[in-house]
Amino acid sequence: MERTCTIIKPSGHKLAELTFTYDWHNRATVSVVEFRQLMDDDDPNDEYKSVYEASCYELEHAPQQFDSLAAIQAFDRDFASRKLWLRHDYALATCRFEYSPDPVLLRYVVSHPRQLIGMCDVYFSFIANTKQATFRSAEHPRFDMELTADSLETNFSCLGRFSMYGEPVIHSGLDIARLGAWY
Repeated sequence: MERTCTIIKPSGHKLAELTFTYDWHNRATVSVVEFRQLMDDDDPNDEYKSVYEASCYELEHAPQQFDSLAAIQAFDRDFASRKLWLRHDYALATCRFEYSPDPVLLRYVVSHPRQLIGMCDVYFSFIANTKQATFRSAEHPRFDMELTADSLETNFSCLGRFSMYGEPVIHSGLDIARLGAWY
């Protein structure tokens, strides 16, 4: 369910970018970047669509399970209309909500206080409804694993499905550090 939603004004200018992340089962955050236009005329013929970053902030919301991509997209529209600090004179309903089809790579480092367990890569495209997770063991390559999922499953629930000898590889007590996204 991790995703980045870009809100585009009717004139074609970028208004905001929302990045949803889900950490385990009890925490969901939205990183919001709001944009303002260089020229405030909303000219649809402005070929450059020049904007600048006006503000950045994070919001939290209660995580929930969705049954379809359409339900997630409806949630994103509702969330934006209720929670964003956007200052605009037109209805948010007239804006386009876009999701990039380009895949994103997120890397996680998994460790105990005194031992590195391994690294996990999650390669996903929200709108294409694809997700591939890999675990690379710090102990031996024979313990490497892969699995596939869809966009309705969070990255952390995918990582929780990795098991070795019937035991989960990643326990809630382990330290998991997410590195920056790779587009």
